[in-house]
Amino acid sequence: MDAASFGTGAGLFQAAAIPSVICGPGDTARAYRPEEYLTREELHAACKMVLAPGRKLAA
Repeated sequence: MDAASFGTGAGLFQAAAIPSVICGPGDTARAYRPEEYLTREELHAACKMVLAPGRKLAA
């Protein structure tokens, strides 16, 4: 397994037997670096992903 230059608290949930999913927009090669950015396509896809459950529940 490779090391990552970023972290998450999801391991704490996992240790407490709480299933966790880590997701988000962007490319980890660009994350946490100077000039970090998202493309419009990445941002649009993330918005769709976040809004989808609410739309499904509201239908």
